[in-house]
Amino acid sequence: MPRASSSATTLPSPMDMSAESARISALVSTGILDTVPEPTFDAICEAAARAYHCPMAAVTFIDNTRQWFKAARGLSREYFLSSESLCSTVVVSATPLTVLNATKDPRFRAHPLVVATPRVRFFASAPILLPGTSVVLGTVIVLDTKAHSKALSTERLIALAAAAGRLVVTEPCGGRKKLHQNAFYFPTKDGFAAARSVGPPTDPSDSINWCASSRLRYVRRRDFQRIDLKPRGPIAFDAPICSASLIDEDCQRFIVHGKRVRVHRRDALDAHVVRTKVAVWVNDTTLDPRFRDHPWVQGATSSPFRRPIRFYACLPIYFKNELLGTYFAMDFVPRYNASFEDWKALNNDAYPHASAIEVEMALTTPLVCIPCAWVTDLVHWWKWRHASDA
Repeated sequence: MPRASSSATTLPSPMDMSAESARISALVSTGILDTVPEPTFDAICEAAARAYHCPMAAVTFIDNTRQWFKAARGLSREYFLSSESLCSTVVVSATPLTVLNATKDPRFRAHPLVVATPRVRFFASAPILLPGTSVVLGTVIVLDTKAHSKALSTERLIALAAAAGRLVVTEPCGGRKKLHQNAFYFPTKDGFAAARSVGPPTDPSDSINWCASSRLRYVRRRDFQRIDLKPRGPIAFDAPICSASLIDEDCQRFIVHGKRVRVHRRDALDAHVVRTKVAVWVNDTTLDPRFRDHPWVQGATSSPFRRPIRFYACLPIYFKNELLGTYFAMDFVPRYNASFEDWKALNNDAYPHASAIEVEMALTTPLVCIPCAWVTDLVHWWKWRHASDA
């Protein structure tokens, strides 16, 4: 049985990227992510909290962007971002970890969850393994805002994690009910094939999804208006045009080469993705009936790019089932040799923007009231006063 580590002498090791990719693929294949609460997982969480006398506990599953809580006690959030997770060491080592006082452990004393809310002092974590393998799907973790004087045996935590692993495979992939579609997704070959498939053209006048009241209640929030669209690090996908966008009430907003662009919904190439809520990958736009007559493909002077678009790919970004943004790439020449690696690169570039939307919209800022709507409009106009209208 694996023993818990409480040593404070070594720093967490970086994950081997090939092994991490295989781990995440295995996790995604279980279909456990973003599923509704289940009493059995809740019971595991409660048992862990009681066994270790901790006010906080969770049964978590860890993908490439977040540590998602299948069950939680004493935690008001649905997940920690990867940068906030205390469990990277457990994922790499596949062994339990106990930290009696995080402020005295060089691995964790500067950690966001230690120096800021909830100010974790004690925590213990055990890996949830895919049954019959050493693949770590997630962890069972207990946390306390008070340091503990001595470590309890991790045998109970290990047993609870093993039970969670067995529960994961009791339902086939897709057998569990999903909570909602959110900003995070993992690139799969099936998803790439679906994006490349050519569907029928959509009605350009169809604005049902764009103007849906359930979507507009998020769009009208102040925190939506202040989401930062600037590039977030090096871009993996090689294309002359790559940008995140926000789908506003009646326009699409994005930044290309440092220039703010605002496009009315009737002119946006991404309007098709808003209407269908489906990612697209088009190697040659002139051969696709959905896009070949679009002004940007025809090279109209109203296009913000001034040159005909020949390659186009776009990913929708959601918050609680509502499409709030996109991440798109365009080129002025067709791309007939696109590979799954290109698809993964595009998804990787979208992750930071998806995370920004998820985090910003998760704040508890109230909806903008009607008397104050003009203030929001003024701020929105001021921020984008230099934007060009295509």
